[in-house]
Amino acid sequence: SFAGATFDGVDMGKAKLDQADFAGAQLGGASFVEAEMNGASFAGADLTGCDLTGARLANANFKGAALCGTKLTGCDLRGAVLAGANVAGASFDGANMEGANMPAPPEDAGAADTRKLMVRNHTDWMRSGGRVGARATFAGLGLQGASLDGADLSGAGFDGADLSGATLIGTRLMLATFLKAKLDGAVLDGADMTGAVLMGASLRGAKLRKVNLFPADIMGPDGKPTGRKIAANLADCDLRAADFSGADLRFARLLGSKTTAAKFAGAKLDQAELPPGTKV
Repeated sequence: SFAGATFDGVDMGKAKLDQADFAGAQLGGASFVEAEMNGASFAGADLTGCDLTGARLANANFKGAALCGTKLTGCDLRGAVLAGANVAGASFDGANMEGANMPAPPEDAGAADTRKLMVRNHTDWMRSGGRVGARATFAGLGLQGASLDGADLSGAGFDGADLSGATLIGTRLMLATFLKAKLDGAVLDGADMTGAVLMGASLRGAKLRKVNLFPADIMGPDGKPTGRKIAANLADCDLRAADFSGADLRFARLLGSKTTAAKFAGAKLDQAELPPGTKV
């Protein structure tokens, strides 16, 4: 039994694990490509950012599991149980879902319309220097799987929000706050997060490739830079299996964060404050 075990980032490709018990296991960023896991139990397990491409999972149990950003492309999921699972941002392309028990959709059309209105008002607020529109505050909201690609949300507040599996590709998030927010499996590739504050946030399996986390300029009353800067703060975050490939993390603060299986290939890390033992 592997129940409750921690296998973050491990490679179990093509393994034969029929009827295996992974209930409650921590499997963030792990690879099970083409593995045989028919009848396996992943109840309550964390598979955020996992790659299960082509895996055989007939009658597998994913009840209550975290599948944020998980790749299930081409899987055999016949008869699988996914009730109560968080599948925000998960990919089921080409999967055989015959008889599978799927969870309910995470968001209705009304919530999506409200979110779009908030983004539009925030954009007006930014462009007008605060004269029209209103600053967006998404604090505590459920935004699982939401698409905020390319929006200008600089200075917006996401404290305590659940953005699991959300996409914010190329989004402007300068000085935005994500205190204790949940971004497991979220995709933020190419986002501008200069000076962003993410203390205590969870970004397990998140994609932050080529993200800009360089310090932001502090502006004076005249709108000109003062010469002082605010460093991006990712202290005490859960960054396990997160992908920072090509990201600009110069001067960023990551002390106290969990970085097991995190990727930093090609990232700029000059004077970044990294936790002891971080592999770069």
